[in-house]
Amino acid sequence: MLTLATTAADIRRAKQQGKIAMVLITQAADMIEKDLQRVGVMYRLGFRILGLCYTFANLVGCGCGELRDGGVTFLGKDLIAAVNELPMMLDVSHSGHQTSLDAVQLARAPVVTHANAYAVTPNDRNKKDEVLAVVAQKGGVIGLNALPCTVAPQNPSLGHMLDHVDYITRKFGKGAMGLGLDYVEAHKQQGEPLPQSRRNRTLRPDIFGSLEDYFKQDYARDLEKIEKLPNLTKGLLARGYGEREIRMILGENWVRAFERFVG
Repeated sequence: MLTLATTAADIRRAKQQGKIAMVLITQAADMIEKDLQRVGVMYRLGFRILGLCYTFANLVGCGCGELRDGGVTFLGKDLIAAVNELPMMLDVSHSGHQTSLDAVQLARAPVVTHANAYAVTPNDRNKKDEVLAVVAQKGGVIGLNALPCTVAPQNPSLGHMLDHVDYITRKFGKGAMGLGLDYVEAHKQQGEPLPQSRRNRTLRPDIFGSLEDYFKQDYARDLEKIEKLPNLTKGLLARGYGEREIRMILGENWVRAFERFVG
């Protein structure tokens, strides 16, 4: 059973009750338009993480698929200031490199809910070290993504995902690593690409892959779906992570950040 979580206590309570805590998050701030009062409306509706940009540009910045990233706009700076005044986190997962860097430097509570390390897999959907460093320094979390293009250029595997974990934890600390797997397991059953996926792959196949790849690509081998998540735990153990560290990566780091930034 799903239950809405707006505080860390809600997440812990759901766990105790055998429920799944659901945190409301946006992938972009398009709905805010130029009305910054809507940030408060989103908070009152239960949203606790606000994404800045999706694949392409909006009024506040540029997404990772935009040809030229001009960074956070003046309106974007005002929006981030509005988010900073509330117990909310700011997510730069889909933002472009310059927009991400501008945003995490301005944000009180920056996070990367679902992206990997650009240094390991140089895909523009991933984040460069300069962004990850600021997120970690401010107490945010970086969510390990299972999206094939972010894991490895070809034939992604659980081993490749563990390479991202190793890199991020060694460079930025084990307290910065979490999960943000981004599974959409039913997409192949629909028979055609989702509209946004079609646009992404038509305009930026260099980032997301081609339309022809849509039904051929799979999630990382040995971690193709959520039921195989225990394989991640086994992989972490095999790479020398202890029980405490694994608990942090599997969820405790996110709860800690939630408690610190949201309440």
